[in-house]
Amino acid sequence: MCNFRHDMEAREQSMRGVCFEFLNKRKCEIGDDCSYKHSLQEKVEGNSRSKECWFCLSSPNVESHLITSVGKNCCCALAKGPLVQHHVLILPIEHLPNTLTSPPECEIKLVNSRRFLKIISRAMEKKLFSLSGFM
Repeated sequence: MCNFRHDMEAREQSMRGVCFEFLNKRKCEIGDDCSYKHSLQEKVEGNSRSKECWFCLSSPNVESHLITSVGKNCCCALAKGPLVQHHVLILPIEHLPNTLTSPPECEIKLVNSRRFLKIISRAMEKKLFSLSGFM
């Protein structure tokens, strides 16, 4: 279970593509290399970021051959550019820019999926490396 405070307005802004550092610190230390927005965004119909996303199931650009399983809140997919053999991504169904914006039910499914992958990796005599964060 998450111990962080979930700020719904920050979640909405983050889903609109606003920089996480900008939301928290009101400035971004990444500078010109940051690909996120550095001002608060008005609500617009639809989510344009999901149209660009390779893994959003509603996107016309979805790379469906990489999707290995789909659940209610999350799906698993093979990495498009794997860092190691057997590189798997656990992704929310709803397009989210990072784990801090995920609703609690999605967080529970992420933890359960990670647990399941740990069991599989043990059976394969492999180590599981897990990193949280979406882009």
